[in-house]
Amino acid sequence: MVVLKMLLIGSRVRLITCVLVVVFAGSGWLTAQSRQIVEIVAERFAFAPSRITVPVGTTIEIHIRSEDTNHGFRLVDGPNVIIPKRRHGTAVVVFEATEIGEYRFECSKLCGAGHNFMKGEIVVTE
Repeated sequence: MVVLKMLLIGSRVRLITCVLVVVFAGSGWLTAQSRQIVEIVAERFAFAPSRITVPVGTTIEIHIRSEDTNHGFRLVDGPNVIIPKRRHGTAVVVFEATEIGEYRFECSKLCGAGHNFMKGEIVVTE
């Protein structure tokens, strides 16, 4: 699994990241993976949606915005980004689903009494 991190995209800060990956096997080129954009809303005390299911080989561009205060988005054993408070931008995480399995994510910034309930998962299937 390869996880790339791109941070804040908002009215005050702009970050443009370009990643070019060329893969070849033997004498031929491998085809590009499919790409999917998923919008997640963080709000006390949940992510919506909290479950994302994709087939193996998919690259997911996850756009996370808050409807209230600052939150965090951390893939367990992966990147951690801060989600700016309402109307202050969007955090973007790119997840490459190269292996079948379940990958948990959680809020990494204390946001109140229900903080521990802010969890979700990315399910990678065949």
